[in-house]
Amino acid sequence: AAAVKPSPAPTETPKPSQAPVVQPEKKGTVVQAEKGTGKYKVTDANSESPSVEYAGQTKAEKKKKTVTIPATVTSNGVKYEVTSVAPKSFKNNKKVTTVKMPATIEKIGSSAFEGCKKLKTVAIGKSTKSIGKNAFKNCKNLKTVTIKSTKVPKIDKSAFKGVNKKCVIKVPKKLVKKYKQLFKKKGIKLKVKAI
Repeated sequence: AAAVKPSPAPTETPKPSQAPVVQPEKKGTVVQAEKGTGKYKVTDANSESPSVEYAGQTKAEKKKKTVTIPATVTSNGVKYEVTSVAPKSFKNNKKVTTVKMPATIEKIGSSAFEGCKKLKTVAIGKSTKSIGKNAFKNCKNLKTVTIKSTKVPKIDKSAFKGVNKKCVIKVPKKLVKKYKQLFKKKGIKLKVKAI
């Protein structure tokens, strides 16, 4: 007779160890991101797509001449998308000459760059929907603003008040006419050229 094989004792299948899901900070919380990338404030605490706004430079960064705002930042294991530049975040900065913004930025707050007297060039990403009141007011050396936005954003009439008279706004070729119409309507006397 065939020997009956003893059935092996059921081994417990080890459960995959799940790392605890890190939740985003509450809306309005200032989070510290990677070193050298600035200060951020949580604007959306949705765990699927948390976002922050660029709230300004850290003390150590105030001497930087070129500022590149990242598209995403990580704080305490949570990755946030950077979707706006906070009002007054660079106001009266005496050092910065160049600012580059990622495609994720949708909004530039009021007076964000007001009084940045050494600011010469600004590159605005393709998702920007609004440029606030006095955003670039009195940036006396600002000569080139590149707006890659595929749709004409809402631009406050005082956004470029007091910039350099030779300042050129570079926009996508197919939107030159629309930007010119918008600037005329708002009384913004700046040159609009194709990128």
